[in-house]
Amino acid sequence: MPGLRRNWVFMDETGLLVNDPTQPYFALGTLKLEQTATLYAELNRLNQRARSKVNPRFEFKFNRINSNNRRLYMDLVDLFFRFPGLYFKAFVVDTQHPGFDLEGYFRGPWEAQIRYAGLLLENIIGPDEQVAVLADYLDKPKAATTFFEDAILQVGRSYKGGASVPPVFNVCMLESDASLFIQMVDVLLGLVVYDCKIRRGVHDANVAKTSVLDVLKGHLKKQDFSRTLDVNGPPYFGIWHFAPYGAPREKGGKQ
Repeated sequence: MPGLRRNWVFMDETGLLVNDPTQPYFALGTLKLEQTATLYAELNRLNQRARSKVNPRFEFKFNRINSNNRRLYMDLVDLFFRFPGLYFKAFVVDTQHPGFDLEGYFRGPWEAQIRYAGLLLENIIGPDEQVAVLADYLDKPKAATTFFEDAILQVGRSYKGGASVPPVFNVCMLESDASLFIQMVDVLLGLVVYDCKIRRGVHDANVAKTSVLDVLKGHLKKQDFSRTLDVNGPPYFGIWHFAPYGAPREKGGKQ
């Protein structure tokens, strides 16, 4: 199809779709890009530095930020902003919102997560675009009949009128240690949810994590991640605080 762009989307998640006041957020993050080579070379260089100085099995994970490795995570955040073609979007669900009713709309958390992933992808895929999705691996519950990959392949097919060129042309799940791109999503998404938790008062501020968060806020010139946000950059950085059914919704931006 003339003019069709083909991009990669890397996806990760954090939190649980349960009613737990101490864990009030479930979130998905996506990193969209067209060319992987240059960014991967820089990510690999940073990763090799981490493995030589910190741990030979080092993996970038938000929950592992500490006073000894925080400089590496700051450099990871800086790296994102060195690539104007990148597009990051976080999709945040407040499970303590009065309109949140998982049982009323879904058979269970697995189906809800798949549907939320579909909503996020529909939001970020442009009309002249196709994507391949690589997502962090999740175990399918034995009782579930739907595979994540099969469901995501159907994203957008109905609202695009069953076009011969589907918005998602392939899907794969893989462990995060196999993808530096998914690790970047893990960190950026973790920083967003961390700020939300601190503002909600369910998480104590940690000096090391806050220092990395401050680097991200400095690049974006924004101080509050607990509301829907669109920073066109480049690169693009967005946060979509999804309003559950029965409540007013804030519309997320689309590239």
